[in-house]
Amino acid sequence: MPKKNKSRKNSKNRDITKSKRELIFKECLQEYVQMTKMLGDRRIIVKLPSGVEKMAIIPGRFRKRCYMRVGDILLASYREFQTEKLDIIHKYNRDEISNLINYGEIPNSFGQTSDDIELDGIVFDETICIDEI
Repeated sequence: MPKKNKSRKNSKNRDITKSKRELIFKECLQEYVQMTKMLGDRRIIVKLPSGVEKMAIIPGRFRKRCYMRVGDILLASYREFQTEKLDIIHKYNRDEISNLINYGEIPNSFGQTSDDIELDGIVFDETICIDEI
């Protein structure tokens, strides 16, 4: 009996054209934040534009659908009953982050990840390659 090609079957269902998402701006009781540390169990430490760090919780709807890394820009909502915790609402991709910077919604320093270093308008990657001696 011949084997079936499963990869061909799975490729039929994928959407080839990726459409751009609508840009979501912050509303009342919401804030743009940058992820600084992953604690585990869907809890993270985020930095507000004012420089204050708070704990945020990633909801279950993002679990295994949207992976987050240190340095990502997120939209978080304040809790009415706990002021020291935030809830994550949305994760922005690179195109949306550059649009938010251009619109003046977030500061330029917020858009940089920890991997990039900017000196006089030139962006360098922080990774260092060492040739064999």
